[in-house]
Amino acid sequence: MIRTFFYKIKKNFKTMGIYLIASFVPMGLNLLLMPLFSIYMEKRDFAIVSYFNSFHSLLFPFILFYLNQYYMREFFYRDEREKEILYANMYKSFLFIPFIGAAVSSIMIFLYMCFFNADSTLAFFPYGPLTFFSIAFTGLYYIEQVELKNRRNAKGFLFIILFYSLTNASVSAVLVALMQLNALGRVLGVFIASVAVFVLLLLKNWKRIRDISIDWKLLKDAVLFCYPLVLAAMLGFFSNGLDKVILEKNVPIDQLGIYAIGFTIGGALSVFSTSIGNTFSPDILESLAQKNFRRMFKFAMFQLVIMFFVVLIFVFSAKILIILFTANRYVEATTVARITAFGALTSIMYSVVSNILFSYKKTYLFVYTKIIGSIICLGMYMFLIERFKIIGAAIGYVCGNIVFSIVASTLLIISLKKDKKRLL
Repeated sequence: MIRTFFYKIKKNFKTMGIYLIASFVPMGLNLLLMPLFSIYMEKRDFAIVSYFNSFHSLLFPFILFYLNQYYMREFFYRDEREKEILYANMYKSFLFIPFIGAAVSSIMIFLYMCFFNADSTLAFFPYGPLTFFSIAFTGLYYIEQVELKNRRNAKGFLFIILFYSLTNASVSAVLVALMQLNALGRVLGVFIASVAVFVLLLLKNWKRIRDISIDWKLLKDAVLFCYPLVLAAMLGFFSNGLDKVILEKNVPIDQLGIYAIGFTIGGALSVFSTSIGNTFSPDILESLAQKNFRRMFKFAMFQLVIMFFVVLIFVFSAKILIILFTANRYVEATTVARITAFGALTSIMYSVVSNILFSYKKTYLFVYTKIIGSIICLGMYMFLIERFKIIGAAIGYVCGNIVFSIVASTLLIISLKKDKKRLL
């Protein structure tokens, strides 16, 4: 048993290496371009980009409706022909559902800024629509990632990540540095890259899916499965996104810019947590499907141990890294970066718990988890930001995942006990 486990670990290290590269590329390119962006973008520009990106955790699940998550889960329970039908249906749904979601999102955030944040010095147009429709165009990008990951095609996964990331980085660099469009250039660069990857994947897979008609019953089942995930994920805004919205109202715009810079650099560690998750998530789901809880626990602990040491290394080298990545302009973001780095560790905790809920088909618990956790996080952020400003926001970000992990675990235990009593 132990020998088999370590053999699996050794085999997975090769795959993890590729996933690590794939996960590092987007953030790595962003960090490499940070000195360039720091020269041509002021604190206010960073604040603008960060503010509209803060709605990402709220609107991303609503726009894409998490149909890629349905495909990821069902993949392991269907034969090859059923997988093709499922893939085609999810793929075609991403050709219209996300764009409806993006249009609705743009209207809602515009109304929010007009009636509830009228004193804001940040303009909604064109930053808002560009940000939200960028998400819509990445629908095919995310379903393709799930397809490649489930089939253990790490090289294909790496290619699609490289294409999108390099396009984003190169276009953004030209728009920000050469054309000096500042915040607009950064947002527009993401939008153009999203359109490019949408066109590429549509051309690549159209022959595979064109002859398979949409199964509306299947799509209905997917929606019913995903809507609790969508609602729960949207409530995740209260642990990752709300911090910047509250800060925008409580601190000078330049301070929001500093927080955004520190958050970006500290958040770079998410590439490691994402890579680790991409590598071991299928194994955890497989272990749960086989009811091999001991194996699942080993993989979960292995992830946490790796991430812990990565965070420690970053904390001790944070100041040097920020001097390098911001061209020595925004060293005051060091403390925020150090604190937010621990968010990569706590995110793995919540990811493992989420996989367990996911496997048990307890998706409705995500909603209860997020409702309870969001209420706690809202109070926590208001308390911390009011007293400690951007430092309080960073602490709240790290603690948010802990709050949700505890709430989700508690609800799962209660639910399983109720199921056991009903069987007696």
